[in-house]
Amino acid sequence: HARGGRQPGPMPATPRTAPAANLQALRLHYPDAPAAEVLRFATARKTPKDALKLYRNYLKWRSDEGAPARLQERAAPVQQQAPQFATLGGRTRRGDQVVLVEGARYSTQIDKQAYVAQMCVLMDQVLLKDSDRRIVVLVDTRGGSGPGWHNKPATAAMPFFRALASLIPDMYPERLRRIIIYPLPGWATTLVKMVRSMLDPVTKAKIKVIKGDDKKDAPCPISLCAYDLTQDQIPVHARRRHLILPADPSLPKPPGTPRRRPSLDAYPTVWVPTSDAEVDAAVLLSSPTKRPFVVRMASGEIAEVAQVRPRDARAAEC
Repeated sequence: HARGGRQPGPMPATPRTAPAANLQALRLHYPDAPAAEVLRFATARKTPKDALKLYRNYLKWRSDEGAPARLQERAAPVQQQAPQFATLGGRTRRGDQVVLVEGARYSTQIDKQAYVAQMCVLMDQVLLKDSDRRIVVLVDTRGGSGPGWHNKPATAAMPFFRALASLIPDMYPERLRRIIIYPLPGWATTLVKMVRSMLDPVTKAKIKVIKGDDKKDAPCPISLCAYDLTQDQIPVHARRRHLILPADPSLPKPPGTPRRRPSLDAYPTVWVPTSDAEVDAAVLLSSPTKRPFVVRMASGEIAEVAQVRPRDARAAEC
């Protein structure tokens, strides 16, 4: 895709690009590592030094606290006493795995690290090292009636969310598609801000909040339908609490569903050579919404950046 001419200057790195130097360094030091795994860690950092450090920390964690047997052992209290706190659902149309977290099932009698371990166990079940699959985490804050519901205030689960926020971005980089928290009363937005403050800008942008009533057995907010979710993607035990969702993708969304910004994946690809001398970019233009460019690097990774500096600003595509 490259065009001849003057060699351009360097383009500023962004958190969502996968610099060739990062990939080269990781492949040199870890030639037997799965390609998809190496790509994720290369994408998660700006420099080879930081990418190598991140991957070393990951391997160290996997050999100790993050070993499958250790995670299973630590998650045992949750699996035995709160098995429906976090459960696997179906897959979205783009292949992402849905994970449902029912916050009102959180018990302060179980150590927060046991809950974190259970989340890791679930992710390891569906996220293979050599795949690029991601997850969509649904955090249902509504209370419930019957066994298994503790209905503690949202502040009770903050230690768990802090521990999760400090682990997942580094040990499972580029695995999160989005987190949808619903329904969230106005007073609880401060708690979400506290969690966001502990995250990097890329992960922070993936947290979506739907406001609403979180009382016991409150109806599911219709705004959840805007994320193209269906009942068959919700774990079976929780489907009765999500009846607002269409039964399957072929059915229309219910009246009153708010419009959400369209996915940029639906727009046609326009090749625009960038100012990066080594890597060209396939730019998906979103002219109707005037959103930032989304760049598909040669590695296949998608990167949202503030701007793309074309090699030829007079090109018709620009």
